[in-house]
Amino acid sequence: MTSLVTHNSNMGRKHRSRQEIIYSILSFMGQRGTTITKVFYNSMISYEQSREYLDNLIRLGMVTFDERARLYRITAKGEHFLQIYSVIRQQLGEE
Repeated sequence: MTSLVTHNSNMGRKHRSRQEIIYSILSFMGQRGTTITKVFYNSMISYEQSREYLDNLIRLGMVTFDERARLYRITAKGEHFLQIYSVIRQQLGEE
């Protein structure tokens, strides 16, 4: 079995898969919501990447955006992804 996280031999840094980044975004978001600024700081991705991920997560029904409060919130579908992906990470020995 291969790890979802690969190593860059040139820099010694880890490259995260798309699923790992989604897990990172959803795992700290919570029902109270978060701003895009917190998404890119906590997920360690650029503002542009944050917009792309959040737009896709909204399209997939894992996140909602509250226009008035300007907050992104996780949905039940997003919570379900977190539960399943957490089990997968445990099975792969990554957690």
